[in-house]
Amino acid sequence: MDKLTKEERDDIKRLIEVFEAFRALNPEMPLQYAVAFLHVAASEGLAMNELAERIRMSVASVSRIVAAYTKTGTNERTGWNMLTSHEDPRERRRKLQHLTGRGATFASRLAAEMRGA
Repeated sequence: MDKLTKEERDDIKRLIEVFEAFRALNPEMPLQYAVAFLHVAASEGLAMNELAERIRMSVASVSRIVAAYTKTGTNERTGWNMLTSHEDPRERRRKLQHLTGRGATFASRLAAEMRGA
C-alpha cells in the first residue's frame, strides 16, 4: 500500500529534477550551496551577513559559497557565473548578492521544474 499520494510522489519527482539541475553544475555539490543560491534567487540584494543568517552558516563559509557562483569562482576552479556581488551604495563595506543573466535563467528553470512545466 502506498504511503504517499500520486500528487506527493509527482512533487518529489520534480524536487529530484531540481537537485539534478544543481548536480549538473557540480556532481558533488553540497546542499548548502544549492540553498544559498535559492535564497539569493528568492530575495535578490541580500547582504552576505543576511544570507549567512538565513542559512545558519558563518559569513566566511557563505563568502566561499557565493564565490563559487561568481564568474571568477574560487582558487580551485572557475565559477558558474550565476551570482554577482555589488557594493551597497549606502554602506560600501556591504556586498549585495544578485543573479546574473545565467543565474536568472537557471532559477527560472528551477521554478518551472517545481511547477511541473
